[in-house]
Amino acid sequence: MTCAVVMPCMPEEERRAFEDRLQERFEDCWTLGAKSEKLQAVFGHYVSDGHPRNANYVMEALDYLLSVMKRSDHLWIRFDRTLSERMVRRRKIFLRLREALNQHAFEVWYQPVLCLEDGSFCSAEALVRMKNEDGEYIPPSEFIPIAETAGMIDDIFWLVLRDSCRLLSSGTTPGLKAISVNLSMTQLENPRLDGRFWR
Repeated sequence: MTCAVVMPCMPEEERRAFEDRLQERFEDCWTLGAKSEKLQAVFGHYVSDGHPRNANYVMEALDYLLSVMKRSDHLWIRFDRTLSERMVRRRKIFLRLREALNQHAFEVWYQPVLCLEDGSFCSAEALVRMKNEDGEYIPPSEFIPIAETAGMIDDIFWLVLRDSCRLLSSGTTPGLKAISVNLSMTQLENPRLDGRFWR
């Protein structure tokens, strides 16, 4: 459950006092009829910095703050300059992902797997790579989670799979018998996944 508390601009001391009261309230049990529960809570706050911001920016900031809160073990998280810069970077990566999908601009690298018996190059793991607008590689640890959240990971998978199948059928790499392609958890949970391989 996500709740929002909107407050007018107030002095720092008053705001901190309100946050303390809010935190203390969640340390107590909540009672509804005969049931009483203690709710686990993480608090995030977005404080206007005085600069004009449109509604889209504020909503994006709150959405990003919520995603950070879900992954954090801190009780309070503030949307500060650092988070703002991370949000802007995430937006840039998202736009680059969409562009790369439209332009088929992903690269597929193949990490060799050697056969222990004779040291031959018998199989490989397919790894997807993407560059930013300056031609620098974006770490997969950054763009893969964004692709998963944005619902793009499935399209990227099929792109990598097609490239891997082309390499296997080309005959340009003698001895290559198999290529491993990573699946996301979302894809593995799809009951119709196997049917897509036989279209």
